[in-house]
Amino acid sequence: MEFLKKHYEKIVLSVVLLGLAVAAVLLSLKVRQVRNTLGTEIQVLTNPAQTELAPVDTRTYEAALTMVTNPPPLNLTSNHLLFNPVPWYRKMPDNVLIKDATGTIIGVRGVVVMKITPLTYTISFDGPGGSPENPRYKFTVERQAAVTRGTPRPSTREVSLNSKFGTNFIVKEIRGEAGNPTEAVLELLPDAPPAADAGPVTNEVITVTRDKPWVRAEAYKADLSYPAENLTWLNKRKDEAIRVGQEDYIIFAITDNQVVLIAPNLKRTTLSLKQEP
Repeated sequence: MEFLKKHYEKIVLSVVLLGLAVAAVLLSLKVRQVRNTLGTEIQVLTNPAQTELAPVDTRTYEAALTMVTNPPPLNLTSNHLLFNPVPWYRKMPDNVLIKDATGTIIGVRGVVVMKITPLTYTISFDGPGGSPENPRYKFTVERQAAVTRGTPRPSTREVSLNSKFGTNFIVKEIRGEAGNPTEAVLELLPDAPPAADAGPVTNEVITVTRDKPWVRAEAYKADLSYPAENLTWLNKRKDEAIRVGQEDYIIFAITDNQVVLIAPNLKRTTLSLKQEP
Protein backbone atom coordinates (compact mmCIF):
# COMPACT_ATOMS: atom_id res chain seq x y z
CA MET A 1 0.00 0.00 0.00
CA GLU A 2 2.81 2.24 0.94
CA PHE A 3 4.36 1.46 -2.47
CA LEU A 4 1.24 2.64 -4.22
CA LYS A 5 1.17 5.86 -2.29
CA LYS A 6 4.79 6.57 -3.12
CA HIS A 7 4.52 5.65 -6.84
CA TYR A 8 0.91 6.59 -7.58
CA GLU A 9 1.78 9.28 -10.11
CA LYS A 10 4.20 6.96 -11.91
CA ILE A 11 1.68 4.17 -12.10
CA VAL A 12 -0.99 6.51 -13.48
CA LEU A 13 1.46 7.97 -15.97
CA SER A 14 2.50 4.47 -17.06
CA VAL A 15 -1.13 3.47 -17.58
CA VAL A 16 -1.79 6.64 -19.55
CA LEU A 17 1.28 6.10 -21.68
CA LEU A 18 0.29 2.48 -22.30
CA GLY A 19 -3.21 3.62 -23.31
CA LEU A 20 -1.73 6.21 -25.64
CA ALA A 21 0.51 3.55 -27.21
CA VAL A 22 -2.45 1.24 -27.76
CA ALA A 23 -4.48 4.14 -29.12
CA ALA A 24 -1.65 5.03 -31.51
CA VAL A 25 -1.48 1.45 -32.80
CA LEU A 26 -5.25 1.26 -33.24
CA LEU A 27 -5.28 4.64 -34.95
CA SER A 28 -2.58 3.50 -37.38
CA LEU A 29 -4.58 0.38 -38.21
CA LYS A 30 -7.75 2.46 -38.66
CA VAL A 31 -5.95 4.91 -40.92
CA ARG A 32 -4.72 2.03 -43.09
CA GLN A 33 -8.21 0.56 -43.26
CA VAL A 34 -9.74 3.92 -44.21
CA ARG A 35 -7.03 4.47 -46.81
CA ASN A 36 -7.75 1.07 -48.39
CA THR A 37 -11.46 1.81 -48.38
CA LEU A 38 -10.92 5.20 -49.98
CA GLY A 39 -8.67 3.65 -52.62
CA THR A 40 -11.34 1.14 -53.52
CA GLU A 41 -14.00 3.84 -53.73
CA ILE A 42 -11.76 6.03 -55.88
CA GLN A 43 -11.08 3.05 -58.19
CA VAL A 44 -14.80 2.44 -58.56
CA LEU A 45 -15.52 6.12 -59.23
CA THR A 46 -12.69 6.61 -61.72
CA ASN A 47 -13.21 3.28 -63.55
CA PRO A 48 -16.92 2.54 -63.43
CA ALA A 49 -18.22 -0.76 -64.80
CA GLN A 50 -19.05 -0.53 -68.51
CA THR A 51 -22.61 -1.58 -69.35
CA GLU A 52 -23.22 -2.22 -73.08
CA LEU A 53 -26.20 -0.33 -74.37
CA ALA A 54 -28.83 -2.10 -76.43
CA PRO A 55 -28.43 -1.29 -80.16
CA VAL A 56 -30.84 1.28 -81.53
CA ASP A 57 -32.91 0.20 -84.54
CA THR A 58 -32.09 2.82 -87.19
CA ARG A 59 -33.32 0.96 -90.25
CA THR A 60 -36.29 3.24 -90.76
CA TYR A 61 -34.11 6.34 -90.59
CA GLU A 62 -31.46 4.82 -92.87
CA ALA A 63 -34.12 3.94 -95.47
CA ALA A 64 -35.47 7.48 -95.30
CA LEU A 65 -31.95 8.90 -95.65
CA THR A 66 -31.26 6.64 -98.64
CA MET A 67 -34.47 7.74 -100.31
CA VAL A 68 -33.60 11.40 -99.78
CA THR A 69 -30.02 11.08 -101.01
CA ASN A 70 -30.88 8.72 -103.90
CA PRO A 71 -34.38 9.56 -105.08
CA PRO A 72 -35.96 7.16 -107.59
CA PRO A 73 -35.87 8.33 -111.21
CA LEU A 74 -38.86 10.20 -112.47
CA ASN A 75 -40.87 7.90 -114.68
CA LEU A 76 -42.80 9.71 -117.38
CA THR A 77 -43.52 6.66 -119.52
CA SER A 78 -45.85 4.50 -117.45
CA ASN A 79 -48.04 4.12 -114.38
CA HIS A 80 -49.60 7.55 -114.71
CA LEU A 81 -52.06 9.23 -117.01
CA LEU A 82 -50.66 12.75 -117.32
CA PHE A 83 -48.56 12.18 -120.45
CA ASN A 84 -49.67 8.60 -121.15
CA PRO A 85 -53.45 8.32 -121.15
CA VAL A 86 -54.75 4.76 -121.22
CA PRO A 87 -55.87 3.90 -124.77
CA TRP A 88 -59.18 2.19 -125.40
CA TYR A 89 -59.90 0.20 -128.53
CA ARG A 90 -63.04 -1.16 -130.07
CA LYS A 91 -62.77 -4.87 -130.71
CA MET A 92 -64.30 -5.94 -133.99
CA PRO A 93 -66.72 -7.34 -134.97
CA ASP A 94 -68.55 -7.36 -131.61
CA ASN A 95 -67.69 -3.68 -130.80
CA VAL A 96 -66.42 -4.51 -127.30
CA LEU A 97 -64.25 -1.79 -125.75
CA ILE A 98 -60.79 -2.96 -124.63
CA LYS A 99 -58.60 -1.06 -122.17
CA ASP A 100 -54.89 -1.46 -122.98
CA ALA A 101 -53.16 -0.07 -119.87
CA THR A 102 -49.97 -2.09 -120.41
CA GLY A 103 -49.59 -1.65 -124.17
CA THR A 104 -49.49 -5.43 -124.66
CA ILE A 105 -53.08 -6.07 -125.73
CA ILE A 106 -53.56 -4.07 -128.93
CA GLY A 107 -51.01 -3.99 -131.73
CA VAL A 108 -48.02 -6.19 -132.40
CA ARG A 109 -47.23 -6.44 -128.68
CA GLY A 110 -50.54 -8.21 -128.27
CA VAL A 111 -49.48 -11.14 -130.46
CA VAL A 112 -49.01 -14.29 -128.38
CA VAL A 113 -46.51 -17.04 -129.22
CA MET A 114 -48.45 -20.16 -128.30
CA LYS A 115 -46.10 -22.87 -129.56
CA ILE A 116 -42.73 -23.29 -131.29
CA THR A 117 -41.92 -26.56 -133.05
CA PRO A 118 -38.48 -27.51 -134.37
CA LEU A 119 -38.16 -28.46 -138.04
CA THR A 120 -35.67 -31.30 -137.99
CA TYR A 121 -33.11 -32.73 -140.37
CA THR A 122 -33.12 -36.51 -139.79
CA ILE A 123 -30.85 -39.18 -141.30
CA SER A 124 -31.60 -42.85 -140.55
CA PHE A 125 -29.38 -45.84 -141.38
CA ASP A 126 -31.78 -48.65 -142.38
CA GLY A 127 -29.27 -51.42 -143.08
CA PRO A 128 -27.63 -53.21 -146.00
CA GLY A 129 -28.99 -53.47 -149.53
CA GLY A 130 -27.82 -54.35 -153.00
CA SER A 131 -26.01 -57.68 -153.43
CA PRO A 132 -22.82 -59.27 -152.06
CA GLU A 133 -21.06 -58.41 -155.33
CA ASN A 134 -22.34 -54.84 -155.28
CA PRO A 135 -23.06 -53.87 -151.63
CA ARG A 136 -25.22 -50.86 -151.08
CA TYR A 137 -26.73 -49.31 -147.96
CA LYS A 138 -30.20 -47.98 -147.23
CA PHE A 139 -30.68 -44.50 -145.80
CA THR A 140 -33.74 -42.36 -145.14
CA VAL A 141 -33.55 -38.56 -145.10
CA GLU A 142 -36.27 -36.22 -143.87
CA ARG A 143 -35.80 -32.45 -144.01
CA GLN A 144 -38.86 -30.78 -142.54
CA ALA A 145 -37.54 -27.26 -143.14
CA ALA A 146 -37.38 -27.88 -146.90
CA VAL A 147 -41.17 -28.35 -147.09
CA THR A 148 -43.20 -25.18 -146.81
CA ARG A 149 -46.64 -26.73 -146.79
CA GLY A 150 -48.11 -30.10 -145.85
CA THR A 151 -46.42 -33.12 -144.30
CA PRO A 152 -42.77 -33.65 -145.34
CA ARG A 153 -42.07 -36.89 -147.20
CA PRO A 154 -38.99 -38.88 -146.19
CA SER A 155 -36.67 -39.87 -149.01
CA THR A 156 -35.28 -43.44 -148.93
CA ARG A 157 -32.63 -44.83 -151.28
CA GLU A 158 -29.66 -47.18 -151.46
CA VAL A 159 -26.18 -45.70 -151.71
CA SER A 160 -22.83 -47.39 -152.21
CA LEU A 161 -19.64 -46.53 -150.33
CA ASN A 162 -18.12 -43.12 -151.27
CA SER A 163 -21.31 -42.18 -153.14
CA LYS A 164 -23.66 -39.26 -152.57
CA PHE A 165 -27.19 -39.36 -151.23
CA GLY A 166 -28.50 -36.54 -153.39
CA THR A 167 -27.23 -33.23 -152.03
CA ASN A 168 -27.31 -34.39 -148.44
CA PHE A 169 -24.20 -36.45 -147.68
CA ILE A 170 -21.46 -38.80 -148.87
CA VAL A 171 -21.06 -42.29 -147.37
CA LYS A 172 -17.47 -42.29 -146.11
CA GLU A 173 -17.30 -45.49 -144.07
CA ILE A 174 -19.43 -48.48 -143.05
CA ARG A 175 -18.69 -50.24 -139.77
CA GLY A 176 -19.69 -53.71 -138.62
CA GLU A 177 -20.00 -57.11 -140.26
CA ALA A 178 -20.21 -57.21 -144.03
CA GLY A 179 -23.77 -58.52 -144.06
CA ASN A 180 -24.91 -56.76 -140.93
CA PRO A 181 -23.38 -53.26 -140.65
CA THR A 182 -24.17 -51.28 -137.51
CA GLU A 183 -22.78 -47.77 -138.15
CA ALA A 184 -22.26 -45.41 -141.04
CA VAL A 185 -19.87 -42.46 -141.16
CA LEU A 186 -21.27 -39.69 -143.34
CA GLU A 187 -19.90 -36.38 -144.60
CA LEU A 188 -22.64 -33.77 -144.73
CA LEU A 189 -22.79 -31.66 -147.87
CA PRO A 190 -23.39 -27.90 -147.61
CA ASP A 191 -26.75 -26.55 -148.74
CA ALA A 192 -25.05 -23.85 -150.78
CA PRO A 193 -21.81 -24.11 -152.79
CA PRO A 194 -18.84 -22.30 -151.21
CA ALA A 195 -17.65 -19.00 -152.60
CA ALA A 196 -14.85 -19.01 -155.11
CA ASP A 197 -12.41 -17.42 -152.66
CA ALA A 198 -13.53 -19.46 -149.63
CA GLY A 199 -10.49 -21.74 -149.72
CA PRO A 200 -10.54 -25.40 -148.64
CA VAL A 201 -13.90 -26.49 -147.23
CA THR A 202 -14.14 -29.01 -144.39
CA ASN A 203 -17.60 -30.54 -144.21
CA GLU A 204 -19.09 -31.89 -140.99
CA VAL A 205 -18.69 -35.63 -140.41
CA ILE A 206 -21.36 -37.51 -138.43
CA THR A 207 -21.96 -41.11 -137.30
CA VAL A 208 -25.37 -42.76 -137.68
CA THR A 209 -26.25 -46.11 -136.10
CA ARG A 210 -28.98 -48.57 -137.00
CA ASP A 211 -30.88 -47.89 -133.76
CA LYS A 212 -30.28 -44.15 -133.39
CA PRO A 213 -30.92 -41.70 -136.25
CA TRP A 214 -29.03 -38.43 -136.47
CA VAL A 215 -31.37 -35.51 -135.77
CA ARG A 216 -30.76 -31.75 -135.89
CA ALA A 217 -33.15 -28.77 -135.73
CA GLU A 218 -32.69 -26.80 -138.94
CA ALA A 219 -35.42 -24.24 -138.36
CA TYR A 220 -38.62 -23.64 -136.38
CA LYS A 221 -42.30 -23.00 -137.00
CA ALA A 222 -44.62 -21.17 -134.64
CA ASP A 223 -48.28 -21.01 -133.69
CA LEU A 224 -49.35 -17.40 -133.06
CA SER A 225 -52.56 -15.77 -131.89
CA TYR A 226 -53.95 -12.26 -131.56
CA PRO A 227 -56.65 -12.34 -128.84
CA ALA A 228 -57.72 -8.73 -129.47
CA GLU A 229 -59.23 -9.79 -132.82
CA ASN A 230 -59.65 -13.53 -132.18
CA LEU A 231 -57.04 -14.36 -134.83
CA THR A 232 -54.86 -17.47 -134.92
CA TRP A 233 -51.97 -18.34 -137.25
CA LEU A 234 -50.71 -21.94 -137.17
CA ASN A 235 -47.43 -23.38 -138.47
CA LYS A 236 -46.01 -20.00 -139.51
CA ARG A 237 -42.41 -20.00 -140.69
CA LYS A 238 -39.66 -17.49 -141.30
CA ASP A 239 -40.43 -14.90 -144.03
CA GLU A 240 -44.19 -15.50 -143.85
CA ALA A 241 -46.54 -12.57 -143.19
CA ILE A 242 -49.29 -11.91 -140.65
CA ARG A 243 -51.65 -8.94 -140.46
CA VAL A 244 -52.06 -7.29 -137.05
CA GLY A 245 -54.60 -4.50 -136.94
CA GLN A 246 -54.05 -2.55 -140.13
CA GLU A 247 -50.37 -3.44 -140.63
CA ASP A 248 -48.59 -6.38 -142.22
CA TYR A 249 -45.66 -7.92 -140.36
CA ILE A 250 -43.03 -10.33 -141.68
CA ILE A 251 -41.68 -13.12 -139.48
CA PHE A 252 -38.03 -12.14 -139.49
CA ALA A 253 -36.72 -15.00 -137.33
CA ILE A 254 -37.87 -17.90 -135.15
CA THR A 255 -35.73 -19.48 -132.43
CA ASP A 256 -36.54 -22.19 -129.91
CA ASN A 257 -38.20 -19.63 -127.58
CA GLN A 258 -38.74 -16.38 -129.51
CA VAL A 259 -40.35 -14.96 -132.63
CA VAL A 260 -39.10 -11.73 -134.22
CA LEU A 261 -41.55 -9.69 -136.31
CA ILE A 262 -40.51 -6.83 -138.58
CA ALA A 263 -42.85 -3.97 -139.51
CA PRO A 264 -42.99 -2.11 -142.84
CA ASN A 265 -40.82 0.62 -141.28
CA LEU A 266 -38.25 -2.12 -140.43
CA LYS A 267 -38.90 -1.85 -136.69
CA ARG A 268 -38.39 -5.24 -135.05
CA THR A 269 -40.51 -6.69 -132.24
CA THR A 270 -39.34 -9.72 -130.27
CA LEU A 271 -42.01 -11.93 -128.74
CA SER A 272 -41.21 -14.69 -126.25
CA LEU A 273 -42.86 -18.08 -126.08
CA LYS A 274 -45.80 -18.09 -123.68
CA GLN A 275 -44.86 -20.13 -120.60
CA GLU A 276 -47.30 -22.73 -119.40
CA PRO A 277 -48.65 -22.04 -115.87
